[in-house]
Amino acid sequence: MGITDGLRKLANSKLDFPQTSLHGVKTNVTLCKGVVFCMVRKKYDKAFKMAAVMQIIDEGKKVSHVAKTLGILPTMLSRWVYEYQTHGDEAFSGNGKPITNKDLEIKRLQKRLEELEMENEILKKFQAFLKEAE
Repeated sequence: MGITDGLRKLANSKLDFPQTSLHGVKTNVTLCKGVVFCMVRKKYDKAFKMAAVMQIIDEGKKVSHVAKTLGILPTMLSRWVYEYQTHGDEAFSGNGKPITNKDLEIKRLQKRLEELEMENEILKKFQAFLKEAE
């Protein structure tokens, strides 16, 4: 294989580069068939989120203004503010998984358990009804 064949193969292959970080923003860079794709998915670290949220809470700035300044969506910033107001310093635990309130989760699961028990009772009664009808 010659040099030109090697370059052609490299240009037509897909290469993933490790995450790079700039101002707390992690981005993925991919080279696919000679075209560079950047920022497939942005990840913001806790310090970046806290700084953005504090501009709204402490300084009283508007969500839309801060979001535009930082180059993020206002809905994302609103979600960060809500998460900080709900969970305080425990907010932004990472990996994109929101913190769930254990009490709310227990109540949700208890409600679901009651629904399933009720469905089970109905099915038992229906089964008994079918046996009587035979």
